[in-house]
Amino acid sequence: MKLGQNLEFKAILLDDVSQGVILKFEFRGIHDHGCPHNKEIVEYLEKEVEKYKPDAILLDFLQYQYKFGNELMNVILTPVFNPEKESIRPGAIIAKEKTKDSIQSLIYESMMHKVLNIAILENNEEALEHIKKELSTVKI
Repeated sequence: MKLGQNLEFKAILLDDVSQGVILKFEFRGIHDHGCPHNKEIVEYLEKEVEKYKPDAILLDFLQYQYKFGNELMNVILTPVFNPEKESIRPGAIIAKEKTKDSIQSLIYESMMHKVLNIAILENNEEALEHIKKELSTVKI
């Protein structure tokens, strides 16, 4: 899905994982402070999560530039919260450099790291390994 000139994102169902269903969201573009498309992004995430009912979430920000803005927390929380089970899905965030630092700051300063079962890593392989490990300890 493309929004404006700076933002594109899509959902990818990872079907080669025996531990459970992993839904990956790839984000591309530049985060605008205030994120004028936040509502549309959250609605898209909700729709895809409802459609696939994933056991875990992978958020890929490798091609996304994020420096500041609390509104990104909604993008992170929406897919990891599982209202049907009243629980938090295991997950991982893939990001590098300034984007990674900024996401870590957002999660740690808001104290959400104490609630979320999510790791912030730098590549897809590490992220999938983390998720598989977490899924093996969670009852699906």
